[in-house]
Amino acid sequence: MNRNVRHGIRSTALFLALALLLPAATAQAGMSGWAATNDSELADPAASGVFSADGGSSTLSILTENSTTLETEYRFTAGAWNDSYGTAENSLYSNYTIEFTVTAAGDYTLQVDQTFDATIQTLQESLYGTATISLDAFAGSQSGGVLDSGTLDPSLVSYLETTGYLAGDPSVDIPVAQTAVAIISGTSNGVPITHTLTFSWDSSCDSTAYSIVYQGGDYCGVRGGIDSDYGDTATNYSTDSGTAADDGHLVTITLTEDAGPDLCDGVVCNNGDQCNANGSCDAGTGLCTAATPVADGTGCDDTNAATTSDQCMGGTCVGVDLCDGVVCNNGDQCNANGSCDVGTGLCTAATPLADGASCDDGNSTTSGDVCTTGVCAGDSGPAIPASSTSAALMQILLMMLAGFGLLGGKGYLGRRGR
Repeated sequence: MNRNVRHGIRSTALFLALALLLPAATAQAGMSGWAATNDSELADPAASGVFSADGGSSTLSILTENSTTLETEYRFTAGAWNDSYGTAENSLYSNYTIEFTVTAAGDYTLQVDQTFDATIQTLQESLYGTATISLDAFAGSQSGGVLDSGTLDPSLVSYLETTGYLAGDPSVDIPVAQTAVAIISGTSNGVPITHTLTFSWDSSCDSTAYSIVYQGGDYCGVRGGIDSDYGDTATNYSTDSGTAADDGHLVTITLTEDAGPDLCDGVVCNNGDQCNANGSCDAGTGLCTAATPVADGTGCDDTNAATTSDQCMGGTCVGVDLCDGVVCNNGDQCNANGSCDVGTGLCTAATPLADGASCDDGNSTTSGDVCTTGVCAGDSGPAIPASSTSAALMQILLMMLAGFGLLGGKGYLGRRGR
């Protein structure tokens, strides 16, 4: 095997080892990857008046983004103004997308709350002319989940047309306030799921003046959080419309993870003992966690009769053996050694052997030594009666007297003196 091949094998082995040792990357739980894209378009204006103006704009921003809540705000305006003979018209096609991912243990739901606030307005100063406004064709759609209930389409059908000043309607404001709630469900099982919400609608204005003589301006506009000021501010009232700070299209998305089935229903954890508290059921697995040691020093019973003062230490019942190393040597040839008292660690008294057990009393004049009630004793021979003893002593005395010639005749001493 050449050097390059060996090097390649070693590199591959090292890579696999590192892959096994390094923890796998996990997706962020909850909502993440928030994005909002504004694709709104302002239609090409059509202005034929001598003095006319039109325009529109929109903004999209994310107000709140965290693991459970996403809140966006879209603001817009479209308007047109014509001061004399001719027409000014303008349309804003509002179209934007919200995108995010959801990672959950299992099933989840998304609640989508919409609030749509705007104002459609005409300001009529020309004796002859019309102003026409429409706000409609709202459409909401989603991908990534299932629309379980509610709607993503607030009812936005608003139309306003005013005629010249002499008709008696020089200024008209109509508020538009709509709400909608939708419930979207999904299943993650730990895998990120991408969700997309798209909203669109049309806002259009048409201002027409029919007289060059009677000038003054015919204005129309749709305000959704952005002021519309198009035209000659000296001769029309469009600057008086102002801006409502809370107008616009507000979308709030709230994530709720489903609890799912109760895996711990009916589970009883009895994996403890006298020195360990029972574990608890893990709601995610339905299994019992490990038993937990009770406080050291808690009383227990190690079922060992040779120990005392049993107590828990680190989850184990431990007793004290007071007789460990104690040797009882308090016996002798007629008494068995005592035993260690496990309660005190002291030796009990020696116990006498059975009477008659052989022993040695250490006396050479005795024989047949045996134990009796724990005492060794020997036999010294038959006893001599008192009368026999006296007669023997008398005989010895007479022999001695005869030997000294004291009883008559010549004794030993007399014969020696001759």
